[in-house]
Amino acid sequence: WDFAQLPGHLPLATCLLVVPGEERPLLLAGTLEDGVARSGDGGRTWSFWNGGLFDHEVIGFERSDDAATIIAVTPSGPYMSRNGGRSWRSHDHP
Repeated sequence: WDFAQLPGHLPLATCLLVVPGEERPLLLAGTLEDGVARSGDGGRTWSFWNGGLFDHEVIGFERSDDAATIIAVTPSGPYMSRNGGRSWRSHDHP
């Protein structure tokens, strides 16, 4: 492991999701107060992608087997992304 600087102040990361990719894995870091940070270059650079994510306390991730759907778990409920964590919408789990 190497230290990875997330954008802005130093957020408290609560969880990490690694999605294998063709060239490099997609990395998503959930944070205690800042939502989801996303890296498409193996962790070299990070950006926050919180469009539609109204609860920025992310405590876990789930993904479908084909990685087409990613779920961010928050205290107020799950949020779903179908575009690699670029945007989110509320998702009611059955």
